[in-house]
Amino acid sequence: MRVFLIGIIVGLAPMAIAGPVTPKDIALTEIATSPQLSPNGEHIAWTRVVPQNPIDGKDGAAQTELHVVDLAGKDRLFVKDGSPRAASWTADSKALTFLTKRNGDDGTALYRIAVDGGEAERLFGYKRSISAYSMSPDGTRVAFLSAEEGDNGAGGMAKKGFDQTIYEEDRGLTKAYVATIGKDDVKELPLTGSASAIVWAPKGEHVAVTAAPTALVDDKYMESKVFVFDARANALVGKIENPGKLDGVSFNPKGDTLAIVSGAD
Repeated sequence: MRVFLIGIIVGLAPMAIAGPVTPKDIALTEIATSPQLSPNGEHIAWTRVVPQNPIDGKDGAAQTELHVVDLAGKDRLFVKDGSPRAASWTADSKALTFLTKRNGDDGTALYRIAVDGGEAERLFGYKRSISAYSMSPDGTRVAFLSAEEGDNGAGGMAKKGFDQTIYEEDRGLTKAYVATIGKDDVKELPLTGSASAIVWAPKGEHVAVTAAPTALVDDKYMESKVFVFDARANALVGKIENPGKLDGVSFNPKGDTLAIVSGAD
C-alpha cells in the first residue's frame, strides 16, 4: 500500500528557520487543500492557497493554484490564473475538470486540462456562474448548480434607486441543472428550494441534490434534505428525510445506494 502525504500548511517551514512566527507570517501562510486521488491511483490533484501580501501586495482575496503530484513525489503547477477550484478527475484519469472564470466568460465556467499537460479548454459555461458541479459517468453531461440573481428585497426596483440592503432578502435561490457538453441543452431539475451540493452517481442516471426550503443560512444548516433525481427523465425519484443537520452525501460504486452523514436528536 502506498501512502501519500501533502503538508496541510506549506508555508511554515521557512518561518521555522527564520525565527519566531509573526502576524505577517501568519497572514502569508500558504495552505494545501482539496486533495483528489486519480481513479488509477497514479496522481493526486491538490489546491494551493496563496494569500495576498497584506503590506506590500494588492488588495483582494487569496489566489489558488491547481497542482498535480505523481507517485515519485514530483509536483507540477497545472493552472495558476483565475483561481481554479473544485477540481475533479475524469473517470479515465486522463484529465482534470475545474471551475474558474476567464476572459470572455459571463461567470464561473467549467474547464478541463489533460494530465499530460497543455492548455485548459472550456467545457461548459452558463449565463450565470456555476457554483458546484458533478460529471456524468461517461463525461458527456454535467449536473451543476447556479444561483439566481437576488432583488435586494426591493422587488426588482434596485435600478430605480431602491438600492437598500435588507439582510438575507437579497439572496436568489440556487437551482440545479443538467447540461449536455457541447450542445445547447440545459434542463432545470424540478427542485423546490435552494440547492447547496450536487453529486452524480458513479453509474447510471441518479443525481443527488442537497437543498433547503430557502436560501437563508439558517435553513441551509437546519433544514437541508437530499433529493434524488433521474437525470435522463428529469424527474424526482426520491427524498431522504434526514433527522438533523446534514453533512456528507455519497453514492456507492454501483450508484444504487446513497450514504449520508446526518445529525439526530
